[in-house]
Amino acid sequence: MKLKDRKAPGDDGIIPEFLKNVANEISVPLGMICTKSLAEGVVPQEWKTANVTPLFKNGSSEIIDL
Repeated sequence: MKLKDRKAPGDDGIIPEFLKNVANEISVPLGMICTKSLAEGVVPQEWKTANVTPLFKNGSSEIIDL
């Protein structure tokens, strides 16, 4: 519910305003899906995919700490 309405959609194309509007309707089914996944030890391949973008914050942009 703390999502900002005017933010851009993610890679899934879903805008934050929509998620806020349907939160009450989808929370129970999503919880059931997550619980079943944990209980069975099976995670859908789509859940294992992420887009990670590093963002420079401060200090020298020439030095990369790993």
